[in-house]
Amino acid sequence: MRRALVYIACGVVFGMAGLVLAQQALGPKQPRPTGIKTLMDQALNETVNGKPGRIVLVELKEAPQAASKPHRHPGPVIGYVLEGELEVQVDNGPVKRYQRGDVWFEPARALHRVNRNPSKTKPARFLAFMLLTQDDHQLVLPPH
Repeated sequence: MRRALVYIACGVVFGMAGLVLAQQALGPKQPRPTGIKTLMDQALNETVNGKPGRIVLVELKEAPQAASKPHRHPGPVIGYVLEGELEVQVDNGPVKRYQRGDVWFEPARALHRVNRNPSKTKPARFLAFMLLTQDDHQLVLPPH
């Protein structure tokens, strides 16, 4: 029971830290996401790069035309569009448009150059599944 409470407390702390970092990564003149919610932050029995692993699942809601500045994530990410559309560019790949039900992959520390909701009227909602080590305290890293 005590261990579960520690994991829940860590999840809340890491979720709030991720929210603050994601908001800082957004451009000052661009619409902000309408919401970021940590759905799961769980320690794993498996290791990642020889360290204890953890998985984080975050739901993001982006207002019409909201976009983030280029950034990285410490571990691999799988994105899944729940509603609306997103334009995504990873590293030097092409900008791709994803719609409801579409999935994309970002390798660990890849440069997430573009992440924007291209719609002028409809919000977008998507999930980000992140595989991390328990030592990774930031979900969003600067582009350099």
